[in-house]
Order: sequence, then C-alpha cells, then structure tokens
Amino acid sequence: MLATVVVMPRSPLQAFGLVFLGGVVGTLVRALVLIASAPASRSLFQRAAWTHAIPWRLIVINTLGVFLAAYVLAGPLRDPRRSLVRAFVVPGILGGLTSYSAVFTDAHTLWTLEPVAAAVLVAGSVLVGVVAAWAGQRVAR
Repeated sequence: MLATVVVMPRSPLQAFGLVFLGGVVGTLVRALVLIASAPASRSLFQRAAWTHAIPWRLIVINTLGVFLAAYVLAGPLRDPRRSLVRAFVVPGILGGLTSYSAVFTDAHTLWTLEPVAAAVLVAGSVLVGVVAAWAGQRVAR
C-alpha cells in the first residue's frame, strides 16, 4: 500500500492567494465561454418546452473541468512538491471554471417544468462527472 505524503505550502496564505487568483481566472474563462457560445437561436435540443432549461454548455464545461482536474492530479501535478501549482490549478482555475452549483440551480428551475428531466439532469451530471474523473486518471497514467 502506498503512503500518501502531504506537503503543505510554506504559507497557507500564499496557497489561499493562489487558489483565489486561479478561481478568478477560471470563473472569467467560464463566463467568457458561456457568453461566446450563447446560441443565437433555438437549437435542435431546445424544441421541447422544457429543454431550454437544461444547461448544455455548462454540462460540457463541468465535464471538461473534472476531466482536467483528474488528469493533472494523476499526472503532471501528482508530485506533492508541486502543492502551490496544484492549489492554483485545481481548486483555483478548474474550481472556478466548473460550476456544479449552477447545474443544480438550473435543475431546480427545470423541476417546475419537468421533474423527471430535472432528476435525470442531476443524476446525469454526477455520473458524467465521475466518468470524466475516471477517464482523466486513465489518460494520465
């Protein structure tokens, strides 16, 4: 069995600052992607009365973010001596990029239109995230 070594940054405030800065970067990237990819008209997926409430673009962003987090944690940032870089990238940039809370807020809205679809959205988002994390780790190794 492998022992896990945790290397704490010299200054927790430094790590906090890096997480904060990374979070700002990730949140800005997410906002820009969502703005830039906003559909000009109703897409094929938005024909039914309730499908407009499904956050398709956010699901893709979250899946990519979880995949990248698992990939860098199992690969390039696996070394515990890279804790400050890991703090900046994973909970910082990728934490800001992803937004599962927004998916669940959208699921609440969807619940009023189509409860079954809302339940599928929640379960599907979690399942897709788990599969993305597994795939990220597999690709890194």
